[in-house]
Amino acid sequence: MMNVEMFSGATPVGDGFTVSFRFANQQLEADWSPRVPVGPGGRKYLPAYLQARDEFLRRIAKRTGISMMVVDL
Repeated sequence: MMNVEMFSGATPVGDGFTVSFRFANQQLEADWSPRVPVGPGGRKYLPAYLQARDEFLRRIAKRTGISMMVVDL
């Protein structure tokens, strides 16, 4: 397996929140700024987060030829 490390830029997801991604060692990490949105209103950022995540994974797959799959927990 290839040793691939890629980073995304900070992607706005609404109301001043951004998320950026890192892919390394076949693991995906998400870094939120200024913090992870929580509480009842936090779910409203999910569609923008998923869109940003999926676009980042498409870039990895296109660059490397690796088939990607994400398991959400």
